[in-house]
Amino acid sequence: MGKYVNKDSVLRIKKAVEICDHIQSQFPLRRDGELLRGCSPFCGDPRNQCLAVDRTKQRFRCERTGIAGDVIEFEMRSNGIEFVEAVEMLALEYDVYIEYGRTRGFENRRRLNRQ
Repeated sequence: MGKYVNKDSVLRIKKAVEICDHIQSQFPLRRDGELLRGCSPFCGDPRNQCLAVDRTKQRFRCERTGIAGDVIEFEMRSNGIEFVEAVEMLALEYDVYIEYGRTRGFENRRRLNRQ
């Protein structure tokens, strides 16, 4: 059985990590009105400024590929890792305590809502 991260731990990560600062530590961003923009690690074109990061919503979006999400999704996609690995990586980097559970919890509810 795999590890499952407690939902409260995920919320603590999202609250502790400012997405613009986190992405800017890896990829240069520039201000464009309400958004920050930069080269997307998802589309492979280093000249295209198609990555948009919204500080207010704490979300990112690659306008070329449509890949979007929060800071955990960004880590998963940009590093090719699974959800738990992304949470653990962010927890280590931002010194956030995470708890593990025996059941999927939030993931189970999400799956039930799709049916």
